[in-house]
Amino acid sequence: LRKEDVPDREAGAVLDGALVGEPSVATVELTGPGAVACVQGLLTNDVEKPGEGGFVYGAVLTPKGMIVCDLWAARERGAVRLTVPRHGLGSLTAVLQRSLPPRLARATDRTGDIVTLHLAGPRALELAALVVDRHAHGLEDAGEVRRTGPRPQHLPHRVH
Repeated sequence: LRKEDVPDREAGAVLDGALVGEPSVATVELTGPGAVACVQGLLTNDVEKPGEGGFVYGAVLTPKGMIVCDLWAARERGAVRLTVPRHGLGSLTAVLQRSLPPRLARATDRTGDIVTLHLAGPRALELAALVVDRHAHGLEDAGEVRRTGPRPQHLPHRVH
């Protein structure tokens, strides 16, 4: 990425506060008594060792060890949430359909239910707290936000 490729407004937001971007990603949630164990052999990174609340980067592999797509895997309440580039969703789904025993793990596309944001800048965490405070009135437990109303149409791009 070259400096001239970044508009002044966005560059200023990163340097002064925080920049919010909604990436083109898909989210698949694996649930069931064997969700963690089943996905363990399908990824290039260890999802068991980090334990509950773990968040790792890796890639999905075919049974022959070929990389299908990269992803982030988050563990929460016995489930594994996979966030992949949207263009990799079809390939990921195909691997999961072939590899997951239904009695142990089920894959559900949650792309329409979960909003993923990328935050950058020295005040990114402050912005995240602000967004949660303003838009997440339906907090059910610490650590989980569920959207109870319509998705916000506008998120602040700068925090001053």
